[in-house]
Amino acid sequence: MIIICEAKATEAQVKAVENKIKEAGLTVHRSDGVEHTILGVVGDRNRLDIGAVSMMPGVRDAVIVSTPYKLASREFHPEDSVVRVGEERLIGGLECGRGFWNPIGTALPGRSADFIKAFR
Repeated sequence: MIIICEAKATEAQVKAVENKIKEAGLTVHRSDGVEHTILGVVGDRNRLDIGAVSMMPGVRDAVIVSTPYKLASREFHPEDSVVRVGEERLIGGLECGRGFWNPIGTALPGRSADFIKAFR
């Protein structure tokens, strides 16, 4: 997360924001620019109330830069996930269901699966 302080934020206001972040057990990287002070927050963002921080005096904006579930995202893992079920069934990628994933076909046993095969 990045916290952008207002151009006229006082040192006391910036320190108060830094202390709030540190109280949550997170690490702060401060960057003092010509017009703004930027606070980079490193750690589990769920430990910090983003709404409360963005309402603190001297804070202009709070921006989340990482995405939830990033370990499962295409950015982190670009290859298709393929899981074998039985001997022939594959889930994920283009191997399943003629290029699209069919959750009904993979979840229904017995006659329901036969019904779905009839429409392929």
